[in-house]
Amino acid sequence: MKTLSFAALAVAAAASASAAPGAEETCKALAARMQGDGPGMNLCTCTYKLADNILDGDIKTLLFLSWTDGIDRRAEADALKPRGRASKQVKKLERAVRKKCSPF
Repeated sequence: MKTLSFAALAVAAAASASAAPGAEETCKALAARMQGDGPGMNLCTCTYKLADNILDGDIKTLLFLSWTDGIDRRAEADALKPRGRASKQVKKLERAVRKKCSPF
């Protein structure tokens, strides 16, 4: 199973989560950019749904934008206050993906 680290997720929410494209559109954009090297559609949509529930809005925004345009926004996420919040939430997301998105 391919796991999605923040770097992969970053390659994989706009000012608000409601303004962001949905899971299907975002995952199609990611798949088009990755040309078969990225996560499958099922893993991507599962991860998207978990991220939508787990991550704070500002972190989710950076993640989903990076999935759409391919720009790694890890430094921006790490700069958010309080310090370490983004990395903790991403680790929680990674654990949830391993647990709930298997066997994709």
